[in-house]
Amino acid sequence: MIDGKIYVAGGLGEDHKELSVLEIFDTATGKWSKGPDMPGPSAYGAGCALTGRLFVFGGGREKEYLAEVVSFDPVSGGWREEKPLDFAREALAAAAVGGRAYLLGGRVSGVYLPACEEYAPVSASPGRGR
Repeated sequence: MIDGKIYVAGGLGEDHKELSVLEIFDTATGKWSKGPDMPGPSAYGAGCALTGRLFVFGGGREKEYLAEVVSFDPVSGGWREEKPLDFAREALAAAAVGGRAYLLGGRVSGVYLPACEEYAPVSASPGRGR
């Protein structure tokens, strides 16, 4: 959650195609709104709030596992590419603690991974990705 709003990014549509949508739930009003689409579609990724931004980690697209990381700035309304994960995977979990994200587990080719990756963003300043 960032400033009382919950962000939901990507996923699968009714046709089982990956989505690039960003949906935003305002906890104060109880209403949903649409944000700007992600740079590319993704499903089964993980997200968390980190440095005031929504980070989306990994996932899958067209039977390919992703190592990519993108972040969304609610203030500017823009997305940016971030440094990638150590390795590609989907179906992972993410939690932010102390300015870092901890990425747990994941799946590659149907195999679940006993992995934990600590992720530190390159920069907390706007406009700077990897």
